Amino acid sequence: MGLIVLVVTLLLWFLLSVGDAQEEGYPQVGDHLHADYSIYICGALELDYPYSEGGIHTHGEGRIHMHPSHSGEAGSNATMARFLAGTGGRLTDTMIETPDGKVFNNGDICPDGRVGNISLKVNGVAKNPIASYVPRDDDILELRFE
Repeated sequence: MGLIVLVVTLLLWFLLSVGDAQEEGYPQVGDHLHADYSIYICGALELDYPYSEGGIHTHGEGRIHMHPSHSGEAGSNATMARFLAGTGGRLTDTMIETPDGKVFNNGDICPDGRVGNISLKVNGVAKNPIASYVPRDDDILELRFE
């Protein structure tokens, strides 16, 4: 009897955990989702990043295209950090490197003398952590260092 309860419990847990990831709208292999983005550095809007490769990429028009071709770029792997890496930049929760190689760390000083920090707003709401955030279809993302 105990073994049956254990097997049923594990089966339910597995089915619910798989369903949760899909319900949250994480990009899956075969999907083609989009999120608009803007990036501000010290108050200045960056130009749209140029065309990039991979399943989480941009065509240079201010939009993230998410159509993972394998599990390594799907689900919880389809992050903001993966998007920036595809453009030639890097992103952590405390640092952004733009595709042209400029690096901004939390605590760095902007030209206007203010201390800069990285933040992410999704549909107007602040999100943390930043680098591991997975954009959803139709998100409007604002990544800022200011």
